[in-house]
Amino acid sequence: MNECLKVQKPDNKCMKYAIISHNIDFVTFLMNEHNIEIDLELCSKYNNLQSFLIYLDQTHDINTCFVYSSNFYLSSLSEYFISNGADINSKDRYRSTPLHYTVRNNKKEMAEILNSKGADINAKDIDGWTPLHYATSFNSKEMAEFLILNSADIYAKNKIFIPRYS
Repeated sequence: MNECLKVQKPDNKCMKYAIISHNIDFVTFLMNEHNIEIDLELCSKYNNLQSFLIYLDQTHDINTCFVYSSNFYLSSLSEYFISNGADINSKDRYRSTPLHYTVRNNKKEMAEILNSKGADINAKDIDGWTPLHYATSFNSKEMAEFLILNSADIYAKNKIFIPRYS
């Protein structure tokens, strides 16, 4: 690795591949020695919980971690963030909330918890999609019914002005 670093300066692409390969030593090295931020979206996409937790340990950014926690399919992880004061309507760079990800992952039990804690059931992401848009897009009848029973706006339009449930 030292020989490679003489030729190439580490960048975000290096961090991406370190996360994909679950090379925790290299993830930590890139973060500590080169100030390259761990990408939580990549951690969740490639199921790298250890890198995700290293990010949390180093940054103490519970709100951003909370948004992506649903992608690990561990309700206890999301519940940890809630019990430690995470904003129930935290948003990522796409303005997606924990409820958006929970619906995408079809986790009804977690959706019920988020709803009971005051999650905005009609929150819109950067493209204007609500959790109901995702439920119908992923053909999740049970999740769509849950959202509708809890006052989801069935006429909400996204940026291309298409109600997803009509």
